[in-house]
Amino acid sequence: MTNELNYTKEATYKFNYNGDTLTEDHYVDNKINQRYRFYNNQLDNEFSMPLNVKGTGASYEEFTAILIGERILFEDESGRKKAELLYLLPDISCYINIQYQKEYEFGSWNTLWSFPSSILIFKP
Repeated sequence: MTNELNYTKEATYKFNYNGDTLTEDHYVDNKINQRYRFYNNQLDNEFSMPLNVKGTGASYEEFTAILIGERILFEDESGRKKAELLYLLPDISCYINIQYQKEYEFGSWNTLWSFPSSILIFKP
């Protein structure tokens, strides 16, 4: 038995909100079938971030996450917006909380999606 730790892409999720889309890849390891994500989907250059859910064992598939809740923290007439979003990941029946921010800076629109530093995925 080798100690080499490898990751296989199990799912890609698309999160749609306010006309913008975030794509997030999830991987499983070859040792304990744990799910992971990588910062900016950079598998080769970043450390893994374990998620508190096991892999499904299914072949790779793409999914559209289902927006089930939003809390708008700020919004104005120009289109700037800040919101907390709650999505359902349909293949694993788990939820993920994402922070969304759209700002107009330096002559262009910028969208920032981020994850809270606490638990990223949770079961009901």
